[in-house]
Amino acid sequence: MFGEYQIFLENIEQKAIITHINPSKKDIIPPGSEIVAVNNLSVKEYLAQFVSPYISSSTTHILEDIAIINMLEGFEGEQYNLKKKKPDGVIIEIVVEQAKCSETEIYPIKNPTNNLLDLKWYNNQIAYVALNSFQDESIDSLFVNLLPELRKADALIIDLRNNGGGNGDYGLEILKYLIPNKKVYGSRSRTRNHIATYKAWGEMTNPKDTANNTEYRKAYLNYIGEYYFDFPNTARILKNQSKENNMPTVVLIGHNTASAAEDFWFYADKQPHFTKIGSPTLWQYRATYYFILPGGAQARVCTKQDTYPDGIEFVGVGIAPDILVEQTLSDYLNNIDSVLEKAIEFPKPKLE
Repeated sequence: MFGEYQIFLENIEQKAIITHINPSKKDIIPPGSEIVAVNNLSVKEYLAQFVSPYISSSTTHILEDIAIINMLEGFEGEQYNLKKKKPDGVIIEIVVEQAKCSETEIYPIKNPTNNLLDLKWYNNQIAYVALNSFQDESIDSLFVNLLPELRKADALIIDLRNNGGGNGDYGLEILKYLIPNKKVYGSRSRTRNHIATYKAWGEMTNPKDTANNTEYRKAYLNYIGEYYFDFPNTARILKNQSKENNMPTVVLIGHNTASAAEDFWFYADKQPHFTKIGSPTLWQYRATYYFILPGGAQARVCTKQDTYPDGIEFVGVGIAPDILVEQTLSDYLNNIDSVLEKAIEFPKPKLE
């Protein structure tokens, strides 16, 4: 909020794009305008100096999102000299000051996703189902009630782009109707193991002596901080409800796909009839240890490492789509969902 202005930013094509503004200023700063400079620094320079170093994120694309969204946060009274490029290419400069904006409406109106599940049909034979959260167990019954209708489709699109997670079991309950497997595996995890006495012995251990001596190896690995405990990755058993669980399925993912919604994909990994389309998921570190620092500061430290069931890393990069499709500024200005459009043209006829 900047007194006369209320500005909302998003990261689109690595640019700081104004996506919403208070209605009285929509002609001065139309949505789709780009902030190209802040306080006489390019946006890239400004973020690198004053924003990004103070954000904790293990994933680069999420760090970029958060930095741009929060780029103009500050204390009351702080001023920003902003250079903006309108969608028509005209450059304007304004000086704004942090102050409460009395105008509460925003333009265009935001339409939050409140439904747990949404169903639409495309090209008459492609069913689209948005699973928007795994926080509420009722999403399972909502999905099951749709099954007789979904079985008539030639292909299925599952949209997880707005699903920030919840309980992974809810997603697994849905998945059993979509895949033929009786067993599935989630992510593999390990945590650093610290045995103080081994660490003390490891300081006096010669690395060459660890080759044929298990105790020396434990001691040395403790000393260098590379001794781990591997959590058992036990298979989850599915009671499949149909033998027809092989419909061509596209799963839409994006930067807001997180936690239990990512687990949904781990369980579905390597299904031949599944394809991921969109952009990498959020993936942040999990199982963080929280503590208070002197002066009232707070901190969290990751306590485990997660990988795909086969050991492939995804921490720091997110779950990658099979087909990368990202929103462009042109998509935003023309209200085009290019990810969904790609999914609609992708599925093949129902498998026999």
